[in-house]
Amino acid sequence: MGILSTIRTSVSSPHQIPIFRQKESVNDFLSLDATSESLMPSYVVNSIPEDTLTVTNPLMVLLQAQSNKRYYEWNFNAASDVVWHVSSKETLETYVVVERLILVGAELIIEGNDFGMYRVGLVDEFDSIGTSVVQTEGQTLSVNDGALSLACTSRDWVKVLEKLCLLSIFEHYSIYKSLSGAIISSYGLKMSDMHVILDSSFNFKDWCEIYLEGEGWVKVWCHIDKVSKNSTSNDNRSGHCQIKFYKNEKSKSSRNLLCFIPDCAYVQDIFFYKDCQKENSYATKSSALDFLKSINTLKVIGDVSFPSEGYSRKHRSSSISNMSFFSKGENRTRSSSSSSINSSTSPNQSPVRSSARSPQLRMFSPSKRHQRTSSQISVDSVYSTHKDLDNCTISSKGLLIRPISHNGVIHLQTMIRFAIPMMDCVRKYGRPKRFKTDRTDPDSLMFGQPKLPSIDYFAAEELQVLLHPETNIECTTPSESSAVALNWLSDSLAKRMLENHTRSDNLTYRTLADVRRQNSERCSLDQMKSESVTTNSSPIV
Repeated sequence: MGILSTIRTSVSSPHQIPIFRQKESVNDFLSLDATSESLMPSYVVNSIPEDTLTVTNPLMVLLQAQSNKRYYEWNFNAASDVVWHVSSKETLETYVVVERLILVGAELIIEGNDFGMYRVGLVDEFDSIGTSVVQTEGQTLSVNDGALSLACTSRDWVKVLEKLCLLSIFEHYSIYKSLSGAIISSYGLKMSDMHVILDSSFNFKDWCEIYLEGEGWVKVWCHIDKVSKNSTSNDNRSGHCQIKFYKNEKSKSSRNLLCFIPDCAYVQDIFFYKDCQKENSYATKSSALDFLKSINTLKVIGDVSFPSEGYSRKHRSSSISNMSFFSKGENRTRSSSSSSINSSTSPNQSPVRSSARSPQLRMFSPSKRHQRTSSQISVDSVYSTHKDLDNCTISSKGLLIRPISHNGVIHLQTMIRFAIPMMDCVRKYGRPKRFKTDRTDPDSLMFGQPKLPSIDYFAAEELQVLLHPETNIECTTPSESSAVALNWLSDSLAKRMLENHTRSDNLTYRTLADVRRQNSERCSLDQMKSESVTTNSSPIV
């Protein structure tokens, strides 16, 4: 039994955390046989500037180190009281003994004599999008939307494994958040119209693709409402500002609305992410240039609202305004009347406008001979308030968005043009004002980023407290695993930064050299993965 890959001695209880070696040179990791070539960017004349490739390189190192990091490893021992069993939907809830259980990177590997091997991804990958859910109940931990369950004779070890799964998710996505900040700060500042993107006074509109469960990638028209630059994260959000996805660009009516993210909804994070249609590029011998080419998706962790049937009738508010302009110095007046649809109105009934109207007022053009009667301006609002969300189907699994680049436009430019208005709308990372860049600020894209050669977000001494059975996962708002991981562990890390300002110098962290020493084990692990066996029709790959 053991927690994490650098354990020098066996761990006999979940209260123990290994002590890691002190910091060593980054060159030790660069000499890693399987990945050294992938860390050196190919400085070829390309549209992506050299300095962007340079700032990407350390983040590739962190991703490679995280994908090789062993958070938990257990082997069956007949003399031990701790025994893991596994069950899947195909085995009709029949539990069989596990021979080996490993949490490496963001992947659970479960091996047994009776079933071969299961591999379960905990993050969105090319073969498992939207299924990375970790839940515990009693002495059982279920993954992949309940497709597979792990039971243990020790309730404490179930809690430890759950927390380590959340830790692996937190570190994986946090590195991509830092990558997003690095790309925006390096490549974005070289865009000639970056000042327009940061200070635009207009709504954003463009084509993109979103991933919908059961449908795959769907092309949609994205409309993002502009937020005032004076708006802050503490503003009272009514839902007027939204990130909306329409079936096409022909109509902005609610009937054409596919899904939306209002500013009053819970949104944990928005960041650049890898192409989920391809395997991990950072784990292969690819250059930084190839890696950046694979960053073509925006990941939203939070709630997404899908209008329910009848939503368009019940929640469209129409307003009629009559305006008049008087000559000879008279005051300008504007009166308006609006009608709302009673919530008890039958879906088969058409909305009825109020018959009360303002007196007809004459509107004059600059030419005295040209006059016209007042015009009624009808505005169909498609925004929602907190109350409206009760009439929507809300998915907590977030959303994957793939912007569509125009001809001659580099995909990173398109990503930046999409990401910033989205961050503005939900008030993330200091937007719509200035980006927050402090690594100790939980609302910064760069929050907690390890400084090489260290590769850990939490020190060994801090993990000892987090993994203690009496330490609860304190997270009230989100329910999805990714949101829970980022919310709970971001708060925990922020508290520890506040309590100990010298933690980066005085505590113990794993280094790149620790990962290098695991390279020989990694080779055997890769061979084990290639020989994996799963049950027929099993959703687990």
